[in-house]
Amino acid sequence: MTIFDNPSNAHAAKETAANGRAHTRGAISRRNLTRGMLWAAPAVVASTAVPAFAASGDDCKPVKGPDFNQVGGWMIANPASGALQSRAGNRPVTAPETGQAWWSTENAVSPNPATIRLMSVYEATRGTDGDLNLNCGEFVMTFNVSALEATRGTTHLHPSMDIYLFSPQGEIISRQVFTTDPSGKATVMTRNNTLQTVTGQVVPFASSVNDPATGISARVPLRGEQLEEGMYQFDVVITIPTIRVNGKLDTNRQVNAIAFTPPTFSVA
Repeated sequence: MTIFDNPSNAHAAKETAANGRAHTRGAISRRNLTRGMLWAAPAVVASTAVPAFAASGDDCKPVKGPDFNQVGGWMIANPASGALQSRAGNRPVTAPETGQAWWSTENAVSPNPATIRLMSVYEATRGTDGDLNLNCGEFVMTFNVSALEATRGTTHLHPSMDIYLFSPQGEIISRQVFTTDPSGKATVMTRNNTLQTVTGQVVPFASSVNDPATGISARVPLRGEQLEEGMYQFDVVITIPTIRVNGKLDTNRQVNAIAFTPPTFSVA
């Protein structure tokens, strides 16, 4: 399924070996070192109780997550498990109305579903040294999820997307599951590498990657009592159904496309 029908989108979506970005503020080397530990599993990152004090308005502006093609901001496994028909269709796309999103458009060809995993890390400090200034109080994390129906084949399969936010202690602050299946049934690959069927939020199909009228805008309140200094992990696992049936590829089966945008953290 080809969604990169705009030359500017194709140029903006070039896949690089090192995805992500370096934040304009915050300790880049500290975050990257911690990110390596978090990749295997949410790690316990030491936090220190620091007395809170009021922050100025200039210190409490929204913090947008890194672009997918900027160095230092994302770790991407494409695929993380299983096999894909191609890796090229799973990549960032930038559109004028909707901004940048990571789109998964490929089929799995392994005996079992394949997965893609993307992870970014945000440092929270009492002050402006990190990405999130805890002196600003409570935050709301938002991100958008979109989908496109497959344009080929007679049987369209439904991918799922499992989006987590982990605390510095490795605890799940938020988990949201999305699917293109109108029944809400989502088959996801858990962090223990087992398939699980859960109920997810149904993502309506957009008319194009530049369609801002459809999709889901997710909001995750981050209460003051939940917040502490340390590294917060935003983790996305996309589970892609396979088109292999009885040992053979069935090209009449095609997987729908699903996408998400980098998170934004705003003061509540």
